[in-house]
Amino acid sequence: QLTARARAIVHEAAYAQSPMKQAPELNPKIIQEFAEAGDEAAIEVYREIGALLGEVLVNVIRVTDIHTVLLGGGVSAALPLM
Repeated sequence: QLTARARAIVHEAAYAQSPMKQAPELNPKIIQEFAEAGDEAAIEVYREIGALLGEVLVNVIRVTDIHTVLLGGGVSAALPLM
């Protein structure tokens, strides 16, 4: 979903000048690199994905009554962007 949303965002008028639009391929690592470099389109992708992730985690916590959530891998590396 991250890559699909990134492709959609770079075609929005507000992000028409995004350097990410010129990338020959997009994947989570590349999108993260653009976001860390300050690309507003990539930052918006992470804002949206962060909000979705938060909603999912809240629902899982409420349903399962768990007390600890551990995130790892690429998601944990990108948390400061969300």
